[in-house]
Amino acid sequence: MTAPAPLRIAVLSFAHTHALSYVHALKGMPGIELIAADPDGATAPDDAPRGAALAAELGVACVETYDEAFAWKPDAVVIAAENSRHRGLVERAAAAGCTCSARSPWPRRSTTRSRCARRASAPV
Repeated sequence: MTAPAPLRIAVLSFAHTHALSYVHALKGMPGIELIAADPDGATAPDDAPRGAALAAELGVACVETYDEAFAWKPDAVVIAAENSRHRGLVERAAAAGCTCSARSPWPRRSTTRSRCARRASAPV
């Protein structure tokens, strides 16, 4: 009998500190293959560790761009990017057929919520 394929999850950004909790929780779960992408970490306005350096500390593989993360063909993504980047990443995840967990707040404008939900074929 063949073992099931691992669930591939990409953590998109370390902008919000809860991304670290996701990484710690997911790393400890069997059957999970995990990568991170934090392309905006180098230009972050604070001194918090980000990008490949933080991924190495956490013991998780890191790719340089969101393009590379989506090319990896994840089954799901965790979006922990800056709030202003959520919409584009949610829409991109939906277009790629990924299950998506996005950090709140959900977009305040109903048109943005509706657009994201339509892309994901999900209720608002």
